[in-house]
Amino acid sequence: FSFPKSEKTWTVDVQRASLSLYQPQILSYGRVRATETVALKSSVSGEVLKLGQNFAEGGRVTKGELLVELDPISLNRQVDQLRTQIADQRTQRAEANANLQTLAQQLQRDSSQLELLIKDQERQEDLVRKGFATRAQLDQAQRATFSAEQSVFQRQQSIESSKARIKQIDQAEIRLRSQLDEALERSQDAKLYAPIDGILTGATLARGESVNAGATLASLANVTDVDVVFELTEREFARFIDPATGQNTLVGSDISLVWKPGLEPLVYDAVVERVSPSLSQTTAGIQVFAAIVLQAGQTAPPLDSFVTVELKDRPYPDVLQ
Repeated sequence: FSFPKSEKTWTVDVQRASLSLYQPQILSYGRVRATETVALKSSVSGEVLKLGQNFAEGGRVTKGELLVELDPISLNRQVDQLRTQIADQRTQRAEANANLQTLAQQLQRDSSQLELLIKDQERQEDLVRKGFATRAQLDQAQRATFSAEQSVFQRQQSIESSKARIKQIDQAEIRLRSQLDEALERSQDAKLYAPIDGILTGATLARGESVNAGATLASLANVTDVDVVFELTEREFARFIDPATGQNTLVGSDISLVWKPGLEPLVYDAVVERVSPSLSQTTAGIQVFAAIVLQAGQTAPPLDSFVTVELKDRPYPDVLQ
């Protein structure tokens, strides 16, 4: 069989070829994250006494809001012990002051006695010179004077020791008061307040639960200031290096983010802020960080959301698209 020959035709789109300035698009994929995340840790040990009304997974809190209040049992016991010791020091000081007053009175009495004995010794000396008294009487007067002097000296030593004791008690009370102030200040750490505005994650505490000092109670993420991290290949990254100047034009570039939670995609603006100085060991790509710029009334994508990143390559002059 033979078939008749016929021409075939196709409809195609054409355009006039012209060289122009062309700026292609580069697509990548990134993850949304918070620029600031705070680990909320307990400074003291104790049982959970109270939880803030917004302390829950996903709870939105404001700066200064009470999150967790602990019952610092050990600190309360320490505060009570320190107050008891301070009261004991006050009692000891009162006793030392009373003893000092007694010693002062005894010193005054002994000093008066010494003055009388000195006068009696002088009188005995005068009588001995005149021949109206014996040497034995003078020796007895001198011994009495010496004994009184010893008593006065011992009283003075006791007074100095008592004053030193009072000074030691005062210094001990100062140290105890310093420890008490520190313990009271640490007891204030039993209340944990939100340091920033944000959303809580990992908030699983319950009332009555025991908490150790240094334990992480939750994490607080700042969701009003979020960014996206994505990667460029080494070849894509090199395309942002100006061959004329050798400068990288990527930082400061405007990019678009597309989040597709459903049928309707949501578009966000972002600005490249910084670039990782080294290649990733796992993907051999270069990480790029861009801050998401929210418009009025716009809500940021949830943290850890995957988004499509669209950024413009540097312009290429005299090329055919």
